[in-house]
Formats: sequence, C-alpha cells, structure tokens
Amino acid sequence: MSNRTENDRLLAELEYRTAVAEFDRLWGSNPSPEDQVNMERLIRLIDAFESAHAVQPADAGCVAFGGRRAARR
Repeated sequence: MSNRTENDRLLAELEYRTAVAEFDRLWGSNPSPEDQVNMERLIRLIDAFESAHAVQPADAGCVAFGGRRAARR
C-alpha cells in the first residue's frame, strides 16, 4: 500500500472517529435545533463510512449506537 493510500485511510478513520465523538457529545447534551441538524449531518457521514469500510457501529463505542460505553451504564 502506498503512503498516500495509507495516509488517506488513516485520515478517513480519524475523521470518522471525530464525527462519532462529536455525535456522542451532542447526544449526551440537550441539543439545540442547530445541533440536531449537525447530528443529522454527522450520522450520514458515520453511516457512509461504516457502509464503505464494513465497520460495526459498536466498534466506535458511541453511546447512541449502543457501543461499549453504553454497555457500561
């Protein structure tokens, strides 16, 4: 695998994990209407990444998706 391909994959995964963390943060708050719009955008990005990379939602550890943190509650 070329360095560019590896870097792109790592960047995509970092962006995915950042989107999951932001969604998780918003999920745990009292989201404003603007936050809700942002959450809808984030969920589309998250779903697209998971579909393209065969990621199971629980892998992300997102409370909203029943991930590892939700299991500890």
